[in-house]
Amino acid sequence: MSFNFIMSDKPTFDVKPRKGVVKPGTHTNIQVVYTPSEEAWKKDEELITCQVEDGQDIQFRCFGMVPQSKIVPNHKEINFGIISIGSDPHQTLIFRNMSKNGALFNIKSKIEGLTIVPT
Repeated sequence: MSFNFIMSDKPTFDVKPRKGVVKPGTHTNIQVVYTPSEEAWKKDEELITCQVEDGQDIQFRCFGMVPQSKIVPNHKEINFGIISIGSDPHQTLIFRNMSKNGALFNIKSKIEGLTIVPT
């Protein structure tokens, strides 16, 4: 029996392997990998469909939730002042986790030439 999982382009819950064959009298382990979204503190939910050759499709509903965290920067604004051409100024920003849960962060910049490490 062959199977094939139907997945979105950027799944929150990924299945490995996505397709394969299960021989009679045997079994196959399937791994579901959860990559939380930015809204995971509310709840992530996804319906996964497994197409089975010569059989009925099987649907799995996956749920995931990450505890909400609160990260606070030591400054709300960073001012580089006047910068000379060719110089390589840098500033340090410190984040503090104000909750008892672990925190995951991602910084996005829309300013050309600004590099943030780590993001």
